[in-house]
Amino acid sequence: MTSKPGISERPTQAFLVEWLDALGNWKRFGIFLDVSQAHIDKIARENPHSEDDAKMALFSEWLRTSIKASWRDVIEALKKMNELALADEIEQKLRMEPEQQRAAIDLNPQSLNAYEEEHVDIVKLQRALRRVLQRNYAIMESSLKEGLKPFAAHMFAKGVISEAVRDHPTYNGIMREFQAGMGFKKNRSQLEQYCHSLLESLSSQGGPMKSCADSLEGEWKDEVKKELNISLNL
Repeated sequence: MTSKPGISERPTQAFLVEWLDALGNWKRFGIFLDVSQAHIDKIARENPHSEDDAKMALFSEWLRTSIKASWRDVIEALKKMNELALADEIEQKLRMEPEQQRAAIDLNPQSLNAYEEEHVDIVKLQRALRRVLQRNYAIMESSLKEGLKPFAAHMFAKGVISEAVRDHPTYNGIMREFQAGMGFKKNRSQLEQYCHSLLESLSSQGGPMKSCADSLEGEWKDEVKKELNISLNL
């Protein structure tokens, strides 16, 4: 039986992105999560045109640096900001049954249909894949610094990212659209093909990006085998 996430459990980036979509002042939120001012300033400099990218980078930084991160921290930070309605909404979601939580994380009808078709397996698979991306955020961002534009062009050619992101690529923007696209995959085969497109785009650049692709593929396979006892075909 799937256990129900509680207030003391560690959030995932996917839940943070969806449940804090209405969050306005991400910088103040970061301060209340004890993210350093230096890191907040760095995130602001690197994401001057996208609040969504900045929030995603903040969540990543917090999860990377806070070993004991929990939903309690999120709720307390929101209350300190006087975001009482949003804090209450999250507390209510944490009290939901697991099936209701899955619907709450992704309200797109196509994604909900995918969940109903594949039941819990497709959701567990998506979460396992996202966990690995989250763990490798820093190293992937570093590996892509020199080859970001050709990588973005390759991802656009495969239909993974939008023209706007291709023309003004950032690592956060590319990965945000990649992870959003996961929600539209209706079965394991489609997810495997989709993830292969990321690995192929990385490998095509050679050097550190090829090594990054090899490492990511191995971690994806290990994580999925451990969590779902299935072997990915990438």
